[in-house]
Amino acid sequence: MASTLNSPQLELAKQIANQYQIVIVLIDDFGKIKWANPSLLSVFGYQLNDVIGQMIFQLCPELSMMDIKKTIKKGSTISVPSFFIDKKGQTLPVALSKGRCSFGGKLGLCLLIEQGEAKVPLHEAILFMGMYGPNREEPPKLITIGKGKKDKTPFSIKTINAIGSYKGVVEQAKKYGVLPDTHVLIVGETGTGKKSLAKQVHQNSEYAENAFVSFDCRQIDEKTPQKLFGFANEDQLEEGLLDEANEGVLYLEHIEELPLLLQDQILSILLDKVFFRQGNKQPQACKIRLIASASIDLRIKIRSGLFHPALYRLLRSHVIYNPPLRERKEQIQPLFKNFLSYYLKEEDVVETIMADTALMEQFENHDYPGNINELKAITKSIKTPQEGFENHPLVLELKNKIPS
Repeated sequence: MASTLNSPQLELAKQIANQYQIVIVLIDDFGKIKWANPSLLSVFGYQLNDVIGQMIFQLCPELSMMDIKKTIKKGSTISVPSFFIDKKGQTLPVALSKGRCSFGGKLGLCLLIEQGEAKVPLHEAILFMGMYGPNREEPPKLITIGKGKKDKTPFSIKTINAIGSYKGVVEQAKKYGVLPDTHVLIVGETGTGKKSLAKQVHQNSEYAENAFVSFDCRQIDEKTPQKLFGFANEDQLEEGLLDEANEGVLYLEHIEELPLLLQDQILSILLDKVFFRQGNKQPQACKIRLIASASIDLRIKIRSGLFHPALYRLLRSHVIYNPPLRERKEQIQPLFKNFLSYYLKEEDVVETIMADTALMEQFENHDYPGNINELKAITKSIKTPQEGFENHPLVLELKNKIPS
């Protein structure tokens, strides 16, 4: 279960960190340093401002994006020999411990760096300390510490791992991920988890340590061009999503809803590798990988004159079909249990429900026109009624199974 820090834990962790000169660094899931404790100065000579915003790979070259993703997925790795580059450019041997953490509402990584060999047996206390950033009145929650503990997060990338026939879809995403200079189109019904699949592509690509920036094309309004391209004049500079996605991935969700004018501009950016901010004629260099998703066959849009044929040609060589939930029934129970554990938070009740074979058969035989989103809404409605699901037969059935 997730834990919240209290004052005695924090004080103990601070004492241990100071005594053993442990360097604690928090990084996000792209490897960018978000915070470090004062030992960074006494051990390696860096001020906090020297490293905030830097990629951790510049200071700890043996740490890879794959290490970060694996640790976030599995929980923690304790005392791995490595090395760290100090302020003077010297390479120092260290013992590196990694733990998954949550800060700013997102999953990230807590690094414990001990110069020389590992000395501290109380890794959990240090991980507590790692979650205590500056100017926090109430530290955020730990998701897991150590191995064997369950992560009760809702549907995420790890939940779509190779379960049954879906393994081929995941493998195709990984295969397309490693291909250089390619763009990818993911086609599937709404609610099938296309964004999670897009992240699978990204995590296995040359762009993995760079940004994954998403934009839902259903949210188009008069401010969209400025949101995408930014704005600049003599007095003002406002960066847009393309600045953020530069050298990384731009994920356009429901690209079939993107207006033709914006489609043409995106196509030009992909071909020419430059874009222009609103209010400015100065070209901005921009190298991005486009991953797009669509809930319909884009050729229908082309025949209606609503989608740019050249943009489709750029995407069609690497298309992934993401099947609806009714075509991958073997995923229903694992996903349902995942959601149930998250929203119910009563493991004994969860296990009782999952052991009800008649109920499980009802869940597997349901069509799920809303796919994974519908399964999630059904489960969430047990505690918080979701619009349109108040009288759903599976919701009512579930409520009958839960002790009042």
